[in-house]
Amino acid sequence: MGQYTNGGSASDLSGGPFTTYSFTPTWASTAGNMYLVYVSVNIGVTVTVADVAGNTYPSTPTEQTAVQSFEQEYQVLFLVPSIKGASANTNTVKATYSGPNYFPGVAVFEYSGLNTSGQPDALNENGNFPTTSLSISASASASNDTYVLMVFPFSTDGEPATFTGGTTTRYADPQGNFYLGDQVFSSAGSHTMTATVGSTTYTAILAALR
Repeated sequence: MGQYTNGGSASDLSGGPFTTYSFTPTWASTAGNMYLVYVSVNIGVTVTVADVAGNTYPSTPTEQTAVQSFEQEYQVLFLVPSIKGASANTNTVKATYSGPNYFPGVAVFEYSGLNTSGQPDALNENGNFPTTSLSISASASASNDTYVLMVFPFSTDGEPATFTGGTTTRYADPQGNFYLGDQVFSSAGSHTMTATVGSTTYTAILAALR
């Protein structure tokens, strides 16, 4: 099972446009751990990610949310296994957009104890519901998977996401753009994670990792 070790994010609510946007982890990254990198992207724009340490990122996202026409954006996840060790405040993670991108955001989270393939056991995404109650499920083939849920409220005033149902909150973005929670399920099969979201429009990505 995986163990959360650290995380953080950067975002710009002033607008833009931006062609690149970066976040530099303030902690020392441990060789062999996994990065979970989340990026906000505008409709009609694609994104690639790289970092100073030279870690190998997938050429396309591991998962992405549906395009949300109301907010003109979507969110993506890159899983980066077996990262290289890096000192604090040195390994800048940079998203490069294929075109002008407004209101960018990049979040990086580090987990230990996950497989080195970078392949999730299960994935799911949903969002933009006219409700403040979030429920999302994924079916894992293995026991003791770590389910990681990222919630992206569409909000510029810090409306929070609160995880429920036994999920542990790992990160709450001070600007209200990224909220991360995780939970280990001892059995294989379908499991559901829930949250209460202050904003009635949002997206979410659920990854079952082992």
